[in-house]
Amino acid sequence: MVAACDDDPEPMPAPERPQVDLLDWEVVSNSNPDKIMTRYSSPDPGCGVPKSFEIATEEDEGRVVVRCTNSDDVSMGAVAYEGKYTMGEVRCLVTQLDANTFEFVLLPIEESAIQKLEIMGTCEGKRAKTSFFVHRCKN
Repeated sequence: MVAACDDDPEPMPAPERPQVDLLDWEVVSNSNPDKIMTRYSSPDPGCGVPKSFEIATEEDEGRVVVRCTNSDDVSMGAVAYEGKYTMGEVRCLVTQLDANTFEFVLLPIEESAIQKLEIMGTCEGKRAKTSFFVHRCKN
């Protein structure tokens, strides 16, 4: 039997969203919490958008130390030399202090910029990552 053109087809089930494996982070120290904002959040957690970590400040210099709380096996996705990486666009020096702790040193800036650094690791036997965004605004 051939279906008529006005017959409604069975609705397709929505595809399952893949589980996003997350690394969890805490701020260990912030040298200037009144001027340097830190936030670990997802723009849309209901849709499976992974969390990202943001460090934002205007021209202020300072130091932020973060620690991964659910993995002791994390590393920078960028090519680091002796555990150090320079985020040149935002004038930020990132140093891996130990297996799960990173220091972000914010240097003086000449212009506004945003830059991303991926930090990857293993969580419950699965690969996971967090995008770190450093926002600098020149007034």
